[in-house]
Amino acid sequence: MSIAVLHESAYDRALHRLAGKHRRVEEIERKKRVIGAGIAGEERVLSYLGTLDIKWPVLWDVNLEISPGHWVQIDVLVLLPAYAIIYEAKNIAGRLRFESNPAGLYKYDEHGQLTDRYDCPMLQLQDEMANLRIWLYQKNIPYSVDGAVVMTGSGIIEKPPARGKLFSLRELRADILGRTGSGGRTIGELWELADLLVRENIPFIPFPLFPRLGIGENEVYWGPVCEAGTCKGRLDRPTRRKWRCSQCGWKTPDPYTRTLEDWFLLKCRTITNAQVRELFGIGSTSASRLLSGYNLKKGGSGRSTYYYWDYMKPLMRG
Repeated sequence: MSIAVLHESAYDRALHRLAGKHRRVEEIERKKRVIGAGIAGEERVLSYLGTLDIKWPVLWDVNLEISPGHWVQIDVLVLLPAYAIIYEAKNIAGRLRFESNPAGLYKYDEHGQLTDRYDCPMLQLQDEMANLRIWLYQKNIPYSVDGAVVMTGSGIIEKPPARGKLFSLRELRADILGRTGSGGRTIGELWELADLLVRENIPFIPFPLFPRLGIGENEVYWGPVCEAGTCKGRLDRPTRRKWRCSQCGWKTPDPYTRTLEDWFLLKCRTITNAQVRELFGIGSTSASRLLSGYNLKKGGSGRSTYYYWDYMKPLMRG
């Protein structure tokens, strides 16, 4: 499972759990748009590179630790004989201007009104390049690093950045082929380096979201909620096998998976038998049976037992 895709989904779930007028809703909506644009941009870059049938390693979603708690995160990394090339992908439509003081990418509508502001992709790229150089230095690997921001959407660049490389998708072919002259690493050496990067790659886990957003657990109802459109009503359990929305009447036999996903994505990385009992209003034996039915991992022992989700795999019942 892609952590980036799960990250975007988590923001959707955050919006579903929060009241419409919550103080963080606007921020969450903006973050969701940014992540969605990044995912779509990355997929388009990878798809285009696939059409080039290049022989050099192409890596994506690269996360390397350069010091405790300090990471370099890279969308797309191409390993060429003389260069490691970072492509920072952005899939943003509209009329776009790269501004300074403060640096950012600004989006305007057809009337010239500012509609959104994004962190400056050029500054993001510069940070990624600098951090990758640090990681290579720490590994005693002499290797040059370069990069470019790739605009994959239908945006019109009204004001380009003052410095740095800004490409469209179709310019990648010339950029890559223009860097593949004689000299540098062999194909075998490049794939050895790619293997090292894969081994060192540790996915950045951004969950749970709410503590990072400064949202207290008491600001949210954590039990089963309605999934019918935007209802968000709380579910009651009129019978043993059926849950029903108290507001719109929506029914489901199984609110468990979605509720547990929300817990792990938004509230906490672990859950206990007691917390499951409180979430669903069930007894200890039923809670144990429910937890053991999922592909959750287990830690602790006795009354200190807790369960956690491996975010790299879908949460599923056996």
